[in-house]
Amino acid sequence: MSATVVSEIPEATGRWFYGHALELRDDLLGTLVRLHRQLGPVFRLRAMNRNFVVLAGAEANMFVAKHEAECMTTANHYRRFGRELGSERFLLALSGEEHRIVRRILRPGYSKDHVTKRMLDLTILAERTAARLGTGRCNRPLDHTRRIVVDQLGLALGDRPAGHMVRDLERAISTLLRVTVARSLPAVALWDPRFRRARARMRNLVRCAIEDHRNGRRAGALRDHIDDLLAARTPDGEPLAPDFLEASAHGPFVAGLDTVASTLAIALYALCRDPALRARLEAEADAVFADGPPTTASLKRAKTLHAALMETLRFYPVTPVVVRTTTRPIEFEGYEIPAGQDLLVAHCVPHMLEEHFPDPEAFVPERFLPPREEHRARPGIYAPFAVGPHTCLGAGIADVLLLLDAAYLLHRFEIAVPPEMGPLALRYDPVAMPRNLVLDVVRERHPAPAYVAAGLE
Repeated sequence: MSATVVSEIPEATGRWFYGHALELRDDLLGTLVRLHRQLGPVFRLRAMNRNFVVLAGAEANMFVAKHEAECMTTANHYRRFGRELGSERFLLALSGEEHRIVRRILRPGYSKDHVTKRMLDLTILAERTAARLGTGRCNRPLDHTRRIVVDQLGLALGDRPAGHMVRDLERAISTLLRVTVARSLPAVALWDPRFRRARARMRNLVRCAIEDHRNGRRAGALRDHIDDLLAARTPDGEPLAPDFLEASAHGPFVAGLDTVASTLAIALYALCRDPALRARLEAEADAVFADGPPTTASLKRAKTLHAALMETLRFYPVTPVVVRTTTRPIEFEGYEIPAGQDLLVAHCVPHMLEEHFPDPEAFVPERFLPPREEHRARPGIYAPFAVGPHTCLGAGIADVLLLLDAAYLLHRFEIAVPPEMGPLALRYDPVAMPRNLVLDVVRERHPAPAYVAAGLE
């Protein structure tokens, strides 16, 4: 922080009616990187009737990581979201000491052990969708990656594969986020019968899973997210309140459905458009499944694939900003920001800055491998899962699922990007979704491994 306070925060000039709403929708990260270069680490920005102060850059990330708990809140943006799931004490809606306590209570339920100990089962679920692909043009890759991810999250975290409910889950969660957080839909959308049916089915899925766990209908089953929630205790030694338990059980779907599924679809584009890179990744993927079911050790050996997925998260982060509100006046980089001000914390802006990642517009997985390891050069420059106390609790689970699923699809199929597709276009509302993504499944490289095929019988 600086001793000199500048009176006026610079303002980005946008269109007279929309402000920067359209640019943020169609190129969120690119727009914020451009404005950061023009205006610096702090600037004002308007999107329709919403006025933000943007914090961008490595120093901003470090500032938020250090000071968010004492001077920022998420309640204005997530309290209603939690209410629609049954409890205003939803983790994303909490800040400060209450958030710290609740996050500590919930942390065991987001352990990546819940996925690493079930890798064969998760691979079998990936094959359920992969078996439907066939060869030829795939016009909606995101539909397939969503089904894979929803099935896997449902099994690993609640012992209930949920791929059959992917449309209900996507409609319910997307509508809630667009109304309560992005505010790109009016509140009346929450009264749409299609949304209300989808939300009811989603909540029923969670309630049934909780009842199965409570009533001992899972003899011999592996411990999962809901087991951890039922075992959790408050600082007073009490079990979690029923409404809080139910809302918290939705957390993995809220955090992982569109984020992991969209990243996986985008990764298939990024990894397969260069035939030379694809060949290297296919060789690593084949090794993962060569000697039996995948393990943590076999995935760790796929070093180039892991680096390529990290580069995907750098180049195409699906949530490059988070929204906060100041609870008191704060000073950063010589600017005083008043209490009650909505902030856009643009935590992924450093991903595209030359001073941190040379030639940032190039897709170069080697930047994450020794000896380069550019993401380790200084704190705050690589933050695909946000920064501060609200850093994604399920980041470890996301890493494992992305690596496992990308490896399996590359092992099973030769995938190519049609030359006529052109550059990938994304739409942010609020999570980045590919708008023009199509893939060619050229051929089946390998049949499903015998141990996977046996699990489908």
